[in-house]
Amino acid sequence: MMAKIIVPAGVSISDVRDDLVYPAWGAAWPKSKRIWLSNKLSGSRWSFALEHELYHLFDQSTVWIWREIKANIHAAITFPKGFVWHIAISVTSPVRLIRYVLKYAKIKEG
Repeated sequence: MMAKIIVPAGVSISDVRDDLVYPAWGAAWPKSKRIWLSNKLSGSRWSFALEHELYHLFDQSTVWIWREIKANIHAAITFPKGFVWHIAISVTSPVRLIRYVLKYAKIKEG
């Protein structure tokens, strides 16, 4: 039995073309309470990604990597199969993972 996801009132969730969120699998905009998820996701993968993005809507942390760690742990507790898939796809698709890190991480030179 899959866990039920509770979506707070006023949150808009859209399945969008993968290229709109690539290299990530989803995106969240806390101010407007919007979430976009890649249309390539389904089942536990979609549920994991939604729970991950919902966490971002209300997380007050400002450090990017800490936000990602917390969102992944939170979603993994509820959707472990989706989390395992997320790890597997990251390992088997290093290009997507590298592009994700380069796009979202604040990399300081020198």
